[in-house]
Amino acid sequence: MEDRERYVYRAIYQDCLLALRFLRGLPAVNPDRIGVLGTSQGGALTVGTAALGGIQAAAADLPGLTHFARLIAEPVEGPHNEIKDLLRERPELQPAVLATLAYYDTTSFATRLHAPTLVSLGQVDTLCPPDCVRVMFERIPACKALLEVPGLGHTRSTLWRRMAIDWMRQWV
Repeated sequence: MEDRERYVYRAIYQDCLLALRFLRGLPAVNPDRIGVLGTSQGGALTVGTAALGGIQAAAADLPGLTHFARLIAEPVEGPHNEIKDLLRERPELQPAVLATLAYYDTTSFATRLHAPTLVSLGQVDTLCPPDCVRVMFERIPACKALLEVPGLGHTRSTLWRRMAIDWMRQWV
């Protein structure tokens, strides 16, 4: 985690981009009509893949890996606490780890999003807090829409699924 060139998300994003390349090469696929969508970690991968891969539409549901600076600094649920534990045990790693996390943070990718993007957040999500998702959303320069679901934690909603399908139909 202290080396962005060797951090696991480098390989994961490369796999996403290779999958796009593969899809674009299939005879049955119109390379000008590709969208990506995902939930949680998949929502984060949606943001990064859309930013780097030149797709036509994106839908990121409850995107994870968002606003690490806050996730590390404040109480949240989930794997972010393992990072906090690591940094407590090995404080000398903090500058390098925070730099790596910032590089792979969806807030960094958001500024490169040029595809129409639908984003959702659960207003009581303690894994991907709403304020973190809003920071990422505000940085998107493309046509965008934000669905805030009152009372929703870190759970996919039927409403989002319907809206994501309609979003893709609109743009792809």
